[in-house]
Amino acid sequence: MLSTDTTESAITIVYVDSPDEIYHRYRGQTSAQPCYVQLDCEEGVLRVGYSPHIGGGRSIAEHHRRALRWHIPALTVDAANALLDRLSPLAERVFLGYSTLWDGHNRVGTFDEDAKDAETDIARECERDWHEREVQQRWEAADYYADISRRELLDATGLTAETTDEELASIVAAEEGRVESWMTVDGIGRYFEWLRDKLREDARDETIDK
Repeated sequence: MLSTDTTESAITIVYVDSPDEIYHRYRGQTSAQPCYVQLDCEEGVLRVGYSPHIGGGRSIAEHHRRALRWHIPALTVDAANALLDRLSPLAERVFLGYSTLWDGHNRVGTFDEDAKDAETDIARECERDWHEREVQQRWEAADYYADISRRELLDATGLTAETTDEELASIVAAEEGRVESWMTVDGIGRYFEWLRDKLREDARDETIDK
């Protein structure tokens, strides 16, 4: 989502709409991809994102200092957008103090002293101590509900073996709505579908035993 701020600025902010724009863990990987703030010094675009490359790695533009990146934790949407707003004046100074020179092989980014000072301030802001509620807490549904007994969960949600698909969708939507804004719980729908199937299986086993 592009910035809708009417204040004239030399840079464009790309705000975040979804936590998945910041947090991503590839299947089979034990940790999420590194996250960063990036300033495209050629276009003057400031955004946050995650590295698409397992194990990290730098783009050609970053290698030649035509784009700058600062590492951050996987922030919540609100924290990420607030960070972009705070960094905007500093990023503008970097952008305005940017130029390129030919080193005999490539165009390489160079920066005046004010841009270098602003770059240092951006790094300091990105490296600060973040409050736990500013950083995404990602859970699998099974882990999220692990401390709640099945009986308590069934009583709280009204889930039974006879719950229809429509009723199940309502239960899932209500549970998703109860998750704190700074948390993301993956697989709530799959978890409750599994739980209903288990109740149905138990009910069939009881009928057979009789």
